[in-house]
Amino acid sequence: MKHPLLENKAYLRYGKIFFLIGISGCRFSDITAPSPQMPDARKPTQEIEEVSLEILEEGKPKLRVQAGSMARFERGDSVFALLGVGKSKKPVRVALFDPSGKPSANISMEKLRFEEATLHLTATGNVQVETATGRRLQAEHLIWDNVTRKLTTKGLVRMISDQEQLQGYDLVTDESMTNYSVRKLTGQVRISGL
Repeated sequence: MKHPLLENKAYLRYGKIFFLIGISGCRFSDITAPSPQMPDARKPTQEIEEVSLEILEEGKPKLRVQAGSMARFERGDSVFALLGVGKSKKPVRVALFDPSGKPSANISMEKLRFEEATLHLTATGNVQVETATGRRLQAEHLIWDNVTRKLTTKGLVRMISDQEQLQGYDLVTDESMTNYSVRKLTGQVRISGL
């Protein structure tokens, strides 16, 4: 004996239609894994307290950096570090060396931006430079170009030595501060032998 619903062909026909409608109303969605969190470009990838870095070129010192703190950032093609006084409250210090490995200048500042690919340095905040010959420079902003080995300041700069006290704007000089150009130069130069 057949089941009464199976004997009714109209029921079977409509049952198939309802079954197909039911399947077509359901959707299979692609299941995707959650995407990994992208790092926040504003946040450093590394943070370190009490930092000492030394860069060598052909086995000779090129520059040394000491800072109370360092935050390293990776933003696309740019990788740089921001160094500061940190908890120690001591200024950031950079020692520059000439191509033979002899000291050429010491720089102190509140903040330093260090470009890893080019080794360019940008110092800001109470920047003080002293050369091996005793010349001194004071500025609020200074850039050291690794390729040209030039120091460049933006804005007001003061240069002090035993022979001179000068001030001007937008200085460009070598590391020893013996050859320089500056805008709106004023000051005093002591001339001996006259």
